[in-house]
Amino acid sequence: MFNRLIFLPILLILFSVHLSALEIRLNGFATIAAGMTDEKDDVYHHYDDELSFSPDSVLGLQLDAELLDKLSGTFQLMACENYVDDDFQLEWAYLTYDYSSDFRLLLGRIRPSMFLYSSYLDVGYAYLWVSPPQEMYSFVPLTNIDGINLSYNHVIGDYELSLTGWLGDKKKIRGTKELTFKLNHSYIAGGEIALSHDFAKFRVSYARAKLTANLKNILLQPNKQLLSIYENRNTPAEDRYLLGLEKHPEIQFNDSLGQFLGFGMHADYKNIIFISEYIRRFVKKTAFPDLKSWYTTLAYRIGDFTPHFTYSSVKTNVATYTDREDAVLESVVNNVLQESANKTQSVTLGVRYKVNSSAVLKAEWISTNVDIAGSVQPLDGKINTFKLGLSIIF
Repeated sequence: MFNRLIFLPILLILFSVHLSALEIRLNGFATIAAGMTDEKDDVYHHYDDELSFSPDSVLGLQLDAELLDKLSGTFQLMACENYVDDDFQLEWAYLTYDYSSDFRLLLGRIRPSMFLYSSYLDVGYAYLWVSPPQEMYSFVPLTNIDGINLSYNHVIGDYELSLTGWLGDKKKIRGTKELTFKLNHSYIAGGEIALSHDFAKFRVSYARAKLTANLKNILLQPNKQLLSIYENRNTPAEDRYLLGLEKHPEIQFNDSLGQFLGFGMHADYKNIIFISEYIRRFVKKTAFPDLKSWYTTLAYRIGDFTPHFTYSSVKTNVATYTDREDAVLESVVNNVLQESANKTQSVTLGVRYKVNSSAVLKAEWISTNVDIAGSVQPLDGKINTFKLGLSIIF
């Protein structure tokens, strides 16, 4: 209901404005990227030992229109690797009202600024890597919400202060074509404080949301073999498993509180580039563990070439549960929780080459020490990933 109310004024304003009077700008961006790993039987961030163009390739079209005095509209269509639906998606669709030079209001489908690169996450031309460090950016897959965004920007001496707050909701299917589930953010609220000075930017963000999801099927699949023990009992295995889910609500999402805290810094001084982010994710009493992730990047610009080095890390804190009445069910619950256990570090060596003002070439080698538990796709050891990409804006 909330998202319908958000889009209603957008439609009314569009119908009230003569199309011939609109000042329209059409822009686009694209990344064509290929990658593969050196591991035959393992899949890491959707790459395996066969060359693939899907995971990091993207095409986007953005339309900006001046509607009325101080009022404009932005619409963005995007096509990328989506494991549920491969069609173009309406990524952004919002109205912008510039109340003054300091205050701006956005209404519609917007992207919350949770990360340093949230605003241009899909525009590969805007950053060094083929894709931002996956040890961080893949663990909060929220790309947009339907709601409102209010921002305040003010120059104080040599500094620029930016305050942003957002509120909305989101219903989205996550997972793969084989394993899907619906994750509903009944509400999401958050904000960002950013301070910029000449060559550097510092930021902090916070968000909280109520999460609800039906995980029965996705949690059932990796435990079918273990649950076969129940077949010799009076209760069928799957029925007993569903009873176990009710008994242990910590392994499901049911109006659970999720919180996010992020810090970031970007500095570009005399051809030296330094970038770093740190995040914490908390989801109380669910199969999602607490998570810590950070990365640091150091780069040096040499003409049109920018070689760069990145170290990134992610670690989860997985709880264990005891069921004194049913040892088998205890094993099932802990097996489900272990599916989210992750302790991974990566080193990335890459280079970005500026072809011209609209195109860049990128190449990188990522060496990852992986320790991911679970029974669906456990990984343990070192995986090398090789990527090559061309990013353009038009």
